[in-house]
Amino acid sequence: MWKIYLSTILTMALNLTFLSPIVAETNLPEAPNTGKPETETQPGGTRTGDLDYHTCNPDANRHPVSLLAKDGQDFTTSEYPSFWFYFPYTQQQVESVEFILKNPQEDQVIYRTLVSLSNQPGITAIHLPTQTEYSLELTRDYLWEVIISCSGNQGNQVKLEGWITRTIIDNPESYHSYIEEDIMYDAVTKLAQLYYQYPENEQYQTDWQNLLLKLGHQDLVEETLWLELKPITQ
Repeated sequence: MWKIYLSTILTMALNLTFLSPIVAETNLPEAPNTGKPETETQPGGTRTGDLDYHTCNPDANRHPVSLLAKDGQDFTTSEYPSFWFYFPYTQQQVESVEFILKNPQEDQVIYRTLVSLSNQPGITAIHLPTQTEYSLELTRDYLWEVIISCSGNQGNQVKLEGWITRTIIDNPESYHSYIEEDIMYDAVTKLAQLYYQYPENEQYQTDWQNLLLKLGHQDLVEETLWLELKPITQ
């Protein structure tokens, strides 16, 4: 990406971990400092192993995943980015869904919220509030986490985590510009907003499917798109 100007570029890893119950973190994961990290993930960010045991819906044939789960596609130009996920659960199948954004360098929680899932599985976003205290600084690496607590007697928790860095590109004009520059957080957000607003537009439909394929999510091209998850007032 020859148009990206960074004093330091740290490529980040995305891991999907299933825990039952989840163990409280004492040390935050370290941001990778060279190249694309080696991970135990398959396309889509799903860790290898017995995934069926730790799930909030034993009948679901898919697992929660970040749309930006592979190949270090982890940049944004936005101070207040959106984080996109596929959730195979409904609100009735979970006890809670928590989103956390951290600044590991300063051991600081930037933002924490509980969100309510939709009434059917689908692709959706968690938006960072547009308030100054939540804004991302340029070139700084941030760690995000999603912790899903299952409802009922299962006692399972599902955890997703990944990294995001804010950067700059010259004169972005459309989601095509973000795709060309590998700014995939913004590419997904811009195109999802257009496709959600104009679902009958064949060009947006085709481009959305192609973007999911590019990100390794060919199994999600027919899934419902929900624009955002609503924070739960606490």
